[in-house]
Amino acid sequence: MNEKTPAIFLDTDVILDLLLKREPHFISARTLFARIETGQIQGFTSALVLWNIYYLVEKYASRKVARARVAKLRILLSILPVDDRIIEQALQSDLKDFEDAVQLFAARSQGIQTLITRNKKDYPKAEIQVMTPREFLETLYSAG
Repeated sequence: MNEKTPAIFLDTDVILDLLLKREPHFISARTLFARIETGQIQGFTSALVLWNIYYLVEKYASRKVARARVAKLRILLSILPVDDRIIEQALQSDLKDFEDAVQLFAARSQGIQTLITRNKKDYPKAEIQVMTPREFLETLYSAG
């Protein structure tokens, strides 16, 4: 990880906003990914998120489209592993949703301090910043 470039973990919903062009969230997601493509932001997600993305895109589009989208995501984002330690932390956590807990602990295990999601309420007491795409972009714009 480059210490000078902001590192963010992207939740499933944010990636789906981009891939499925879901309004009114598409613009913020597209802007985030544009910043990742130009190296202004380091984007991370987990293997679990990629599995979810593949499943949902295949369901709404096709296997061919799902494979192409996941292949592109693998180029743009660094994929974090989900190992036994992360699963154990997720099982022991107070988070209601197991998937959210896995994502949080995957991000924390790599020192990522910001998780981007539209469902901030799913991450109470996360011990890292949890922001919407819009909030994160506003902090970037205000920082310079």
